[in-house]
Amino acid sequence: VQWLIEDCGVSATETQDHRGYTPLLLAAHSGHVEIVQWLVENGHSCPSTEKLKWSGATALLIAAGKGNLSVVQWLVNTGHSDPAKEKDAAGRTALLMAARFVQTVRRLPMAASRGLVITARKEQ
Repeated sequence: VQWLIEDCGVSATETQDHRGYTPLLLAAHSGHVEIVQWLVENGHSCPSTEKLKWSGATALLIAAGKGNLSVVQWLVNTGHSDPAKEKDAAGRTALLMAARFVQTVRRLPMAASRGLVITARKEQ
C-alpha cells in the first residue's frame, strides 16, 4: 500500500475496488490495523468522512460490523472516529453493527449443531 501511494502516486481516497471500497475501508473490513494506522497517520485517509457510497458506512462501522476490534479500538482511542456520531445511510451505529456481528457469530455453533451447512458466498 505504501509503495503504491508514495512511489506510484496512487490516490488512497480516489482509488476504489468494484464494490466501492477505498484502501482505508478495505483495511478496516479485513482487520489490518497497521494499514489503517499508516493511511490515517500519513494523511492519506480521513476515517470519519471516507464512506462507502452505497451504504454510507465509515471505516469504524465496517470494522465493527466485521468484528475487527483492534481497528475499532484504534480509531476510537486515537480520536479519529466518534462512535456516538457516525452512522450509515440507514442510521446504524458502530454499536449496532458490532451487536449484529456478535449475534451472527453466536448463531453459528447452534446452526452447525442442527446439521445446517454454512457456506461463504462471494459478493458480486
